[in-house]
Parts: sequence; structure tokens; C-alpha cells
Amino acid sequence: EMVIGAIGRPDQQADGSGPVGYASVWTYQNYFATPAGSQSTGWTQVLSPEIRDQHERVVHKAMVKDVHRPQLGVTLRVTFAHGVVSSVARAKP
Repeated sequence: EMVIGAIGRPDQQADGSGPVGYASVWTYQNYFATPAGSQSTGWTQVLSPEIRDQHERVVHKAMVKDVHRPQLGVTLRVTFAHGVVSSVARAKP
């Protein structure tokens, strides 16, 4: 319960028996967004003032948005032996 309160529910959970008895491994995976370019979302009209003839003219501007893709960050493994945290390991992909 203390681990769930501190870092939340695990992304994966594996339970089993080993040489030291019953053990459980909880795996947490952290993702972050990396830029992957931009994508056109359409066009907009903007009124642009013309100083020399004091009229406004309509300018068409492309609208774009940044596109991101998820990338795996840090993986954290918490191992329990007999219901107690026995190890915490951090691994980068």
C-alpha cells in the first residue's frame, strides 16, 4: 500500500515463487513526448492593414500544430519478497 501511495499502480505485475519463497515484481514505465515535426491543420484568413493605401487586405495563413510521439523513458522495477520491498532497480531503455 505504501508503494501504491507513493508512485501509483504498476504498469505490469509478475508474481511467482523462487528460491527465497514468494516474490512479486512491479514494473513502472515512464513515457515522455518527443517532437516529431508538424502537421498542417488548415488555413485561416487574417486582415492585414496596408499602410500606403490605408486599406486592409486578406492574407491566407497556414495553420500548423506540433506533432509529438511517445518515447519510453525510465523503467522502474520494485521487487517484493515476503510482502516487503526487497529491491528497487532503475533501467534506461
